[in-house]
Amino acid sequence: PKRPQDKIPVKELGYKFSELLEKEHNRKYQSPLQRSESAWLADGGSGTEFTFGKTPVEGAAPHEIIAESLQSVRIKHKNKELILSDGSIVIAAITSCTNTSNPAVMIGAGLLARNAVEKGLRTKSWVKTSLAPGSKVVTQYLKRAGLNEYFDALRFHTVGYGCTSCIGNSGPLPPQIAEAVEKGDLVVASVLSGNRNFEARVHPQVKMNFLMSPMLVVAYALAGRVDINLMEEPLDYDPNGNPVYLADVWPGREEIVETINKCVKQNDFQEVYDVIFEGSKDWQELKVNLDEN
Repeated sequence: PKRPQDKIPVKELGYKFSELLEKEHNRKYQSPLQRSESAWLADGGSGTEFTFGKTPVEGAAPHEIIAESLQSVRIKHKNKELILSDGSIVIAAITSCTNTSNPAVMIGAGLLARNAVEKGLRTKSWVKTSLAPGSKVVTQYLKRAGLNEYFDALRFHTVGYGCTSCIGNSGPLPPQIAEAVEKGDLVVASVLSGNRNFEARVHPQVKMNFLMSPMLVVAYALAGRVDINLMEEPLDYDPNGNPVYLADVWPGREEIVETINKCVKQNDFQEVYDVIFEGSKDWQELKVNLDEN
């Protein structure tokens, strides 16, 4: 979670998280089922509850925290009550470092997003999502493949072309989420397709950061947590209550290759890079001093 060279297999991430939680943060892991069965501290159980009034700061009412067990905070976000816990993912970012030179990872992520949307899945509301193509070529071939709309449906909107979350440019977390993390002392996570995950580099409030492919970034944003074995546990449930597993939405290699052959064109690279220094209309209209000195 803080060294790029420490590889963790997908099937072991949930176990590894619980191990790190106890080793580095002195908290014993509780499964989601155990959390849902626990009463809140205000009712004699375990956990931390916040209620929000007109503003998060004015309405926060923290209770005592039991440091020996996994922390959970109940908050209201986007008019819904939800539980934020150690292991919750608060940032999911497809970053620019890994998606220009290898179209397979972006096409694959788009196809996975399409499959998830068609099954009625959505990313969790507490996950701040973003897509930062390494170049406008990526946007062109995603549009040609008809995949941009599925990224948008999962809130992976294009936020810019270049470095974003990798260097801490995710921006602030939503106020309710930020306050819950701070006052509940939560060990929350980010997932990103970047190449650096040093502690506090991605976001000062995020203590664990996991590097992964764009396809897995989308998958974990659907799950909303890292304390999960995606090889065996469902990502989520469809509108009819049926479990949807990673295998149900993971695109096949043949479909990825076929889509690349149809939608990634050599001319795109030449056309985009021929005008790369011209900038946008807003850039061109900036008034500057043309004095040679």
